[in-house]
Amino acid sequence: AGTPAVSPQVSSLAPPAGALPDGASLGGASSALSSAGAGAATASGGEGSASAAAGAEKRPEGGAPPGTTGSPDQPTLIPNLATYVTANSQLPLFVQSPQLKAIVPVAVDRAIREIIQPVVERSVTIACISTKELIVKDFAMESSDAKMRKAAQLMVSNLASSLAVVTCKEPLRLSIANYLHTLLQQANAEVSLVEQTVQTCAADNLELGCMLIEKAAAEAAVRDIEEALGPHFAARRKAQKQGQPFVDTVYTGGRYPGALPEVLRPSRQGLGPQQLLVYEAFQRPPRQLTARSEPAVVLDASQAVTMYTRLITAIETSISNVAKQAGAGRQVSMAVLGPDHEIPALIRQIAEVTQKINPGEKETTALQLAQTIFFKKVAECDDLFRLEIFITLLSALRDECKKLPRDMVNWVSLLPVNEEKDRKLHIITIILLVRAKLVQPQDIDASIAHKMDQGRATPWVELAMQLVRQCLVDRLAVWSDFPHVMDALGKAVQRSGQVGPVADFLKELRTAQTKAQQQQQQQHAAASATPATPATSAAAAAAGTPATQGTAPPEGGASASSSGAAAAAVAGATSAAAPRVDPPGAREQVTLLLEHWIKIWNDAGGVEQKCVQYLTILQHQNVLKTDESTEVFLRIAAEVCVEFCVKSGAKAEGSDLPTLNYKVIDAFASMLTILVKYASADPQSLTSRVHLLNRILGTLHRVLVADSEGPRGARPMAFDQRPYFRVFANLLRDLTAPDPVVDANNLQVLGAFANAFHGLQPQSVPAFAFSWLELISHRTFMPTLLLAKPAQKGWMLMHRLLVDLFVFMEPYLRRSQLPLAIKTLYKGTLRVLLVLLHDFPEFLCDYHFSFCDVIPPNCIQLRNLFLSAFPRTMRLPDPFTPNLKVDLLPEIAQPPRILSNYVAALSYNGIRQELDNYLKNRAPKSFLEWLPGRLRASPSQAASGSASYNVASINALVVYIGSQSILQLQKSPQNTAIGHLPTMDVFQHLVTTLDAEGRYYLFNAIANQLRYPNNHTHYFSCVLLYLFAEVTVENSEVVQEQITRVLLERLIVHRPHPWGLLITFIELIKNPRYNFWAKEFTHCAQEIERVFESVARSCMGQSHSTGEPGGGIGAPQGQLGQAAQPSAQPAAQQGAQSASSQAQQAAQQQGNAGPVAGQLGQQPSGASSVGP
Repeated sequence: AGTPAVSPQVSSLAPPAGALPDGASLGGASSALSSAGAGAATASGGEGSASAAAGAEKRPEGGAPPGTTGSPDQPTLIPNLATYVTANSQLPLFVQSPQLKAIVPVAVDRAIREIIQPVVERSVTIACISTKELIVKDFAMESSDAKMRKAAQLMVSNLASSLAVVTCKEPLRLSIANYLHTLLQQANAEVSLVEQTVQTCAADNLELGCMLIEKAAAEAAVRDIEEALGPHFAARRKAQKQGQPFVDTVYTGGRYPGALPEVLRPSRQGLGPQQLLVYEAFQRPPRQLTARSEPAVVLDASQAVTMYTRLITAIETSISNVAKQAGAGRQVSMAVLGPDHEIPALIRQIAEVTQKINPGEKETTALQLAQTIFFKKVAECDDLFRLEIFITLLSALRDECKKLPRDMVNWVSLLPVNEEKDRKLHIITIILLVRAKLVQPQDIDASIAHKMDQGRATPWVELAMQLVRQCLVDRLAVWSDFPHVMDALGKAVQRSGQVGPVADFLKELRTAQTKAQQQQQQQHAAASATPATPATSAAAAAAGTPATQGTAPPEGGASASSSGAAAAAVAGATSAAAPRVDPPGAREQVTLLLEHWIKIWNDAGGVEQKCVQYLTILQHQNVLKTDESTEVFLRIAAEVCVEFCVKSGAKAEGSDLPTLNYKVIDAFASMLTILVKYASADPQSLTSRVHLLNRILGTLHRVLVADSEGPRGARPMAFDQRPYFRVFANLLRDLTAPDPVVDANNLQVLGAFANAFHGLQPQSVPAFAFSWLELISHRTFMPTLLLAKPAQKGWMLMHRLLVDLFVFMEPYLRRSQLPLAIKTLYKGTLRVLLVLLHDFPEFLCDYHFSFCDVIPPNCIQLRNLFLSAFPRTMRLPDPFTPNLKVDLLPEIAQPPRILSNYVAALSYNGIRQELDNYLKNRAPKSFLEWLPGRLRASPSQAASGSASYNVASINALVVYIGSQSILQLQKSPQNTAIGHLPTMDVFQHLVTTLDAEGRYYLFNAIANQLRYPNNHTHYFSCVLLYLFAEVTVENSEVVQEQITRVLLERLIVHRPHPWGLLITFIELIKNPRYNFWAKEFTHCAQEIERVFESVARSCMGQSHSTGEPGGGIGAPQGQLGQAAQPSAQPAAQQGAQSASSQAQQAAQQQGNAGPVAGQLGQQPSGASSVGP
């Protein structure tokens, strides 16, 4: 709002091709500058992004350069810039204070971002105009668009880059010097040394800045000339297709070119080699950019220990901050933080410090640090998140300390085990160490067996049984990894007389092993009856590790070995938390069946009937005979296919994300489709097919969840959500397509997918969040579900999924700064909502209440999206129509449809029954006294830091009171004032007794009902205006200011704006009854006064001092956003300007107002107006 959009020319800022050494990259600099420094006005990633770009700021006279506040060592927005910036270590200031060298890249970064926009715009404009005129003239008879394009690109890039360098050199030098001056002064650098440092650093880095700006100008010019000459290129291609020579009659009809000498005269054969040399001479080799080289730093042990102490202290502080942000009772893990979080960065710094230690002291120093961390941090830790972080830190030291894994085994054996809680922590520690590959199960086996003292040490025996069980469940080990422990357990059984928990444990192991061997023999016999098919390359690569045969533990408890599949069977028999049972050889058999299927699928060429023959093979193998065998087949097939797909990934050029081969995944999804259509117990029954579909989706759900929670078995790679997304997307496409076998519109099929997606919601599987959002908004799912009959059933399922999304995002949206992943997810969420607002506005209308419950108060524009929806059959009256009589509109008497169960929230603290009694009899009087207290949040909710009140109960109370009040008004004599009803007594009492935060939530709840024309909108608009005019609290203007703040903060964000909000606000400022302009808060500060002046000019078309009498909302049609902006943007403006441009487009049809800068009212606790 009020800031020019980024110039299209400033879209790249990378060094010339070939200018960077191997492994270095300045890619991404263009996007960084565009979003943060090149005049970008808005960003669609969220409501709270900063809107005032550093490059567009105006430097006040005598003031500091823009953007110089904050820490001087903050990172640059141009990636890797610090690698190329020169900071002479011999300068006296840097010798005295080496840490100040970090300021130089920041200053260079800010100077480039300040200079680049005007320089590039001017250079590119001049170069493009000149190049176009000359190229069109010289190539008037040239038929080859390729020759014309190459010549234009060579000329325009040379002109633009040369002009940019000439233009920017001196301003850039001055800008670097100014930023360095400011930042060094903020860092309290010695004044006498600053000037020399500034001049030297500015001169040393001037060439670097010029090269980056030169490159940006060249690339922007190439793009612009391509657009400018587009019609000319198209005309030449058209002539070539028609087989005719091209002639531009504009330049060949006059004296030109006949008057030119022959060597310069174009001919119908096009330009010759000598003529093209004029343009080829513009080509020049790129200037080289070399990274600065710093002498290698070598640390001694004492220096390293000092840095270790500082970094570990920073980790502790960051852990506390993360725990505080997460809230009480909410578990956090390293996986949620992401690689760019402060904690992983600090761990990497510790590893870098270790690498710089003197080689003679490195091993000893690193081992001492690891020992300190283990015994001071790990051994004394009772928090899983903290434990995970410090074990990750130990893992980072492993490569620099070869003795660490050996000593770690000894350290583990020293942990206490006497208490149950100690043993539990001990097991968790060992599991995490094994996953981090700091210890091996075989090494732990000997150490624990020694501590068991042949079964006499009871605490160690119990720990050993729990550890073996957990390792088998998590697929971290097999029986053969614990020979000494198994031997000690056997001796303990012999000593106890074959009774007791140890004997029971070994008995379960033997039973599970015997069952697994029997199943393996049966499957081998069945497999031998079926001739083996040649393995395709895809399935062969996806085959698992062969199982190792073993024997069951003997009666005495001697050690035994077994296959990984048998280990899973044991885990299932000994732990209710691990339902998986993999019979021996199951993976090999499933792989063979998959190979056979892929061959059939490839030969069938997509013809479904040819693939149905595969079911005969599955039935012969008894794969689909029981639910258990079906589960095992589906699960192992999913694991094998996903594993192959992930391993098939090839690094794409210019991308860190490998490109996957989805052929096996597509074949697997097709097989699942065939199973659903033809392999159910009763193929003619839809219920039977949906039952099998639910089983398939449930299996995929369990495989996905297990994969996302951590590596297991022979698959230690990171979780990749793309194969699972592909499977679900293919199933959606195949099972919702028009088909005589499966009714695509049947709600049972769609409901099965909706339930599966509900189980995979981001709160449960955060790593799948992006694919999940795309799946629930998929073109074959969301529209089909919302159009399915009966409508409300499909709407309920979609409503539940969107609530799942907002429940996950709510803790992040409460913060003013969003992580990049959440910002991207928020952007996708906005797009989904815009689709719903355009295609299914009734869905948003009917469920607006429950959506407002899960959206934080600071997400103003997001809430406006829901509240702006109105039925497609309704045409909204223009809120700026002169003398608009709202109460005479035909729609204003109709009640809105609310499908959310808002009454349920009133059961909180038993409000509903007492409220009904009071609304009926205005008794008991004590109801009003205890109501504010009942609306407060429970201690556990308040401890989470979200709010001091139960916001859902306040929202429900407001809507319920409004509904009851409307019913009373309809039964009462005509012209009954709302102030005479008992419902208004409740509102007035709450306004006078609640604190600022409570009133804020109350007014927000009322404003949430100001939507499209209906009787709720009319009633709550009257309530808000009545409370503004009739409030009797001692400090009434504070309440009036809060009401104004709640209305205004919903208008200062980008469109759409609810219709009811606009008519209420216009009535408030226009009707003399409310004496709005006489309120002190409208002119308490110059900026606030300007805000209201702009509102008056926009809404009323005249000064507020000449307001018309009330009774209408007379104002010429206009937009609030056209008013002049104040010179300094308040906080609320900054939090509201980064709304999605799509939201503005979607709301244009509604005639809603644009943004108005301003912020009113005191900020209550937990109710920030600065949106994320």
